Amino acid sequence: MALLAGVSSDYYQRMEQGRDVRPSEQVLDALARALGFSAEETRHLHSLAAAARNPVQLPRSYEPEEVPDTTLRLLSDMTSPALVIGRFLDVLAWNPLGGALLGEFTRQPQRERNLLALFLRPEADRACPNRAATVAELIGMLRTQVAADPGNPRGVELVGELAVRSDEFAALWALHDVVEPTRGQLRLDHPGSAN
Repeated sequence: MALLAGVSSDYYQRMEQGRDVRPSEQVLDALARALGFSAEETRHLHSLAAAARNPVQLPRSYEPEEVPDTTLRLLSDMTSPALVIGRFLDVLAWNPLGGALLGEFTRQPQRERNLLALFLRPEADRACPNRAATVAELIGMLRTQVAADPGNPRGVELVGELAVRSDEFAALWALHDVVEPTRGQLRLDHPGSAN
């Protein structure tokens, strides 16, 4: 691996062992190329290295995520189902059509309204035709956010809860896949709609 990345075997061994080595951006890029990392995996490697370079900081306070009034107004004017999702995939707000799709989920306590919790339920297969791929993508997004802020209590709490409640989550989390958070579409089949 050291040869492929263009670094000495001693340097590479020290990196593997975590012995006070702070690889440069170029070395990280070379390692990512040698390992055949995707662009998202390379970004994740850089973010992990950046977090390791920063000295331990004093604990900071974490405020709950809030949806700005302007976003809520925009949401209420939308004519298709829409949701506002937080950093750790919490469902923070929705418009009436989005609420109709979510159904009983909207009545759950705020801390339990999370997309992964929704799609890890056994009945989710009926509502989401591509549920397994959706769950894998969401877990990759969650890993990226947890790596960006590893001390955030919401991320730590959520990963712990999901790992205990879901073998599927625990197995996918162990794969260490990363996906850059993005916007996109999600197909749901509502029981009241015609297929």
